[in-house]
Amino acid sequence: FMGTMGAAAAGFYACRLGGQRMFLRLVDEKDAAGVDVWFREYGVVAIILSRPVPMMTEVLSCLAGLSGIRARVFFLASTLGHLPLCFLYSYLGSRTDSLKNPWPAIAGILLIPAVGWLLVRRFKNATPDHLPDC
Repeated sequence: FMGTMGAAAAGFYACRLGGQRMFLRLVDEKDAAGVDVWFREYGVVAIILSRPVPMMTEVLSCLAGLSGIRARVFFLASTLGHLPLCFLYSYLGSRTDSLKNPWPAIAGILLIPAVGWLLVRRFKNATPDHLPDC
């Protein structure tokens, strides 16, 4: 849990403290404003749902740092997304015997991100058309 939250904090603060100038070099101001609008509308739910999806977690942590979302809200959403996953991964790991019964860990490694990806894809389809495709 501490590692996942540390990574979320690193992405959030790296972009919050120094990323806006670089971000504006890569996208125009309209798209940058779209990130703020998107986070006001979907940010907390997107942060929670993205936690099991590799790379999506990091991208949304960085985008959250670029947006106007309050740090307190970001960290609460990250905690709500990470904590249940950490307990689930710990439980699956406790049920796994590396040689005799590796399937609980294998199932968790494959199924949890897949379910997370499906939730994010379903959620992404609800994104308004006028916002940039993140």
